[in-house]
Amino acid sequence: MHIMSTLCPMRSSILIVILVAFLFPFTTIGQQPWTIYNSMNSPLPNNSVRAIALDHNGVYWIGTDFGLAEFDGANWNVYQTSGSSIPDNGIRSIVIDAQNNKWIGTFNGGLARYDGSTWTIYDFLNSPLPDNFIRSLAIDTAGNIWIGTIGGLAQFDGVSTWNIYNTGNSLLGSNNIASLNVDTGTNVIAIGTINGGLTYKDDTVWTQYTLQNSGLPDNSLLGLTRDDQSVLWMSTAASGIAAHLGGVSFLTQNTFSSDIPSNSTTSIVHVKSQEFWIGTVDSGLVHKNGTAFLKYTTANSLLPDNYIQCLAVDTGSVVWAGTQTGGLVRLDASLLTSMASKEDLSFNCYPIPARDRLNVEFSMYTSGQLEVYTLEGKLILSHGVNNALRAELYLPGDISNGVYLLGIRSESGAFISMLLPVSR
Repeated sequence: MHIMSTLCPMRSSILIVILVAFLFPFTTIGQQPWTIYNSMNSPLPNNSVRAIALDHNGVYWIGTDFGLAEFDGANWNVYQTSGSSIPDNGIRSIVIDAQNNKWIGTFNGGLARYDGSTWTIYDFLNSPLPDNFIRSLAIDTAGNIWIGTIGGLAQFDGVSTWNIYNTGNSLLGSNNIASLNVDTGTNVIAIGTINGGLTYKDDTVWTQYTLQNSGLPDNSLLGLTRDDQSVLWMSTAASGIAAHLGGVSFLTQNTFSSDIPSNSTTSIVHVKSQEFWIGTVDSGLVHKNGTAFLKYTTANSLLPDNYIQCLAVDTGSVVWAGTQTGGLVRLDASLLTSMASKEDLSFNCYPIPARDRLNVEFSMYTSGQLEVYTLEGKLILSHGVNNALRAELYLPGDISNGVYLLGIRSESGAFISMLLPVSR
């Protein structure tokens, strides 16, 4: 199990080394930056989350491998083939139109439109849709739905008119369409493919960029977003992230040219200025701010899975991440602070795994709170520390075996944590 691989080893001669983890202000005790929703603690139908979209009423729509979930922050509705007219439980993409209709791309059931009461299904049997596997969706400024399938690209006006594009009638380098982005200023459609590079469609003009004819670093583009200057940024399958600077020029940020922790990126979302959130296959969630990269993984945060499949950011600072096996993650980035502004605090603890009593030793005299959380972010124990170098922590008698998060929140605002296995 991947969580166990991040745990500190058994104490043999000296104390374990702690892991620096997520940080948030001392003034926000009771508020946690991380909230995890999974099939055990919520109605989320499956822990593999593939798509996330926010509608005009502030409701989140979450696509999983076993159904679609509607979540308003408190209440859930789940749509599956057994209880609704949704054509497939495997959800791969979601987009919301100006009328607040939900367009749902499925794994094998085609395209579904849901207006809140009625489902309308489009598949290759009743429409020109080139394939029932829909990986990506976008809506242009005229209200057309752009549908990326594994068999080509479709443009649909939402009523009756379809246009189908493939490698035979366009400059698409591949029929497997992984990502789509619309420039709201120009209505240019950016199309990211698997093994076929990047293609732009500007009305009737097509332009293609590949490894062979430009500085594009990778022919497989899994995510697209635009910054404040309408520069297109992309997450690539094996070459980090890239920005199209114009013409054949691309800026690439990979593990060789930057501090990004992984070249295998799955998704990218622009926040503001040069601030982005990036999903990776193996290095969790990455925050990019200018040239600085900060990663959040299972080893240094409450993130339940290092494989991020999709991302969304709301109008504030809340990041939503869909993981491969760990469910849905809500991260309130406003509650995170920089470790550089805190004192050099660390702590050790033993025995590992913990049983009933835990000995904790600090690197300096410390006042604050020792806290234990479940991996879902629920506080189960808080113990005050007053100007001490060490403390004893007695675990609740009803705490079950498993993995928890142990942290020290100092009065200065630092919060340092480590994963804590408990075995009785």
